[in-house]
Amino acid sequence: MRATTRLAANPTSARAARRFVNEALRRARVHHVDDVVVLLANELVTNAIVHARSPVELTVELIQGGVRVEVSDTSPDSPTRRVAGRLATSGRGLELVETMATAWGVDQLSGKGKRVWFEVSL
Repeated sequence: MRATTRLAANPTSARAARRFVNEALRRARVHHVDDVVVLLANELVTNAIVHARSPVELTVELIQGGVRVEVSDTSPDSPTRRVAGRLATSGRGLELVETMATAWGVDQLSGKGKRVWFEVSL
């Protein structure tokens, strides 16, 4: 199973991303990691919208032993992990990805931005 959608550079796209990931996982009958995958996908989409300010391509793929999510945008700048203060209301997205994903990374796309991805084991 592989599902892809394009989302506008709009704050409401994070909600659309959550719905898309939920539906893709439901169709693939993946239920026991769905909350984690939805949360992490939401974080990456939000980061792309806020920092890259570009449309986003979101892909959810069932891979051997897990789920892979990819978020591509047009900015060549790699995401930077921040250290959020205890009372901060933002700045924890990559920390969550790093902590909860089995693997994650950033791929530069030739002249077309980057792809940030993560995998979660089933």
